[in-house]
Amino acid sequence: IVASSVLYITGIPDVIGPQVINVGSSTPNGTYTADDTIMISIEFDEVSIVEKMPMVDGVPQILLQTASLTNTYANYSGGSGTKILDFMYIVSDQDNSIDLDYSNSNALIPNGKITDFVGNNANLALPNPGAEGSLGANKDIVIDNIGPSVTSVSSSTADGAYRVGDVIVLTISLSENTIVAGTPQIALETGENDGVGHYSDGSGTATLSFKYTVEANHNSSDLDYTSSSGLTLNSGTMKDIIGLDANLTLPVPGVGGSLSYNKNIVIDNIAPTISTASIQDNGTLPVLADSKITFTTSEGVTTATMLLESKLGDSVTGALIVDDPTHVSANLSYPFTSGDELTLTINDLTDYAGNVTDGQVYNYNIALIADYNVDGSIDAADLTVLINGWTSKDYAFELGPAAGDVPNLKPSTDGKYDIMDAAVLIRMWHWNLNKSGKMLSRYINTGKELTYVNENNTLSI
Repeated sequence: IVASSVLYITGIPDVIGPQVINVGSSTPNGTYTADDTIMISIEFDEVSIVEKMPMVDGVPQILLQTASLTNTYANYSGGSGTKILDFMYIVSDQDNSIDLDYSNSNALIPNGKITDFVGNNANLALPNPGAEGSLGANKDIVIDNIGPSVTSVSSSTADGAYRVGDVIVLTISLSENTIVAGTPQIALETGENDGVGHYSDGSGTATLSFKYTVEANHNSSDLDYTSSSGLTLNSGTMKDIIGLDANLTLPVPGVGGSLSYNKNIVIDNIAPTISTASIQDNGTLPVLADSKITFTTSEGVTTATMLLESKLGDSVTGALIVDDPTHVSANLSYPFTSGDELTLTINDLTDYAGNVTDGQVYNYNIALIADYNVDGSIDAADLTVLINGWTSKDYAFELGPAAGDVPNLKPSTDGKYDIMDAAVLIRMWHWNLNKSGKMLSRYINTGKELTYVNENNTLSI
C-alpha cells in the first residue's frame, strides 16, 4: 500500500483527496476595469495534480460573481504539482463587483480532474462566498465598468429666500468618488435668464459642490435646474478613479432626488407691493373712533414702517403691525381733527429675500365732527343721533369738549353729556349753513337756525 507523497507516514493508506483551505489573489487590492488581469489562487491542504480528461478540451475554471449578463470565469493557468493552483481572470466590459468573489461554494469546475499524487479526487468545495477563507474575505478587489452617476441634488445653503449677490452652494451626490478637471456647470431655472452654478469643490469624493451667484434678473419660487440634462462638462471632465466617464443625467426636476424636492430655496429679486387696502385710498375715517387699515401685500413680508402726516399739523398717533406674511395693519388712534387730511406712507416694506419697497402712499379724509352719518353735512339727522345718544347715555356719540376753530375741531371727550357736546354740534351746524348757504333740501321744512338756552342744568335747543 502506497501512502500520499509515496511515503508511509502512519502506516495508514491515504484515501482522502486534497481539500480547499483558502482562496486568495496575488493581485493587489484595488479597482479594476475592462481588459485588466486578476490572478486568483486556490490553496489545497496537499499537493494537487491537474489532469485533463481525454478528449475534453478545457481547463479548471472558477465561476465568478460579477453581475454580468453572461457567466464570468477565471481560467486555470498553472500550479499543478503544488498546493496552490493559479487562475487568470481577464475583466470584460460587462463585469462589475463591489467586492470580487466567486458565485457559490461549488464555483470550482474541474473540466477534468484535480487529484493528489495517489489519485484521490480533490474535494472542490470552496469556502462560502464572504466567509473566512473566501476570496471576498481575503481581498478587496473592485470590478468597475460603470462610471459615476448622479444620485441626488441638494444644497448646503439653508432653505429661504435669496436675492441679487447672494451665493447658493449646490451639492451633487454621485454613486462613487469622482475626479473633476476643469469647471463643469449646472444650468438653473431662474426665469427668462437662467442662472449657472459653477463647480467649486469636492473632486475625489462622492459629493461635488457648485456655487451659484444670484443675479438681479433671476427669480424662482422653488429653485431647480433646467432639466435632467442641466449638468454639463463645460470642456472639463468628470471621471471615477479608473477613468470611467460620469453619467451626467440628473433626477427629473421636481421629483425625488431633485434640488426642488430636497430643498425650498426661493430666488426673489422683485420688491413687494401693496395690492389692496381695507379702506381704499381717499377714503374717510371717523373722527371719534380708532381706525384699522389692513393692507394686503403681493408676497410675504417681514417688516414695514409707517409715516403719518396731517395736513392741519395735528399730532396723529398710530402703529404699523405685520399681522401675517401678506398683511400689515395701520392702527390709528383717535381723536383726530375734524376735516383733517392724513397722508399715510408705508416705507421699508421688506420681503423674505430682503427686497425693500418705500413710498406706498395712501390719503385719508377725517370725517367732520357731529356728522354722524358721514354725508358731509351737519343737519337734523345728526341732531337726532346726538339727542338719542344723550337720552340713552350712550357715550359713543358725545362730541365735547372740543378745541379749535370750526370745522377743524379736535375733541377730547370726557365721558359725559353736557353743554360742551351741544356746543360742538351747534357750532358745526352754523358752519354748515354758512358753508352751504342753505339747509339740505330734505330738511328745508325743519326750521330755522339752531339756538339754545342753558339754565338750571337744563339745555334747550
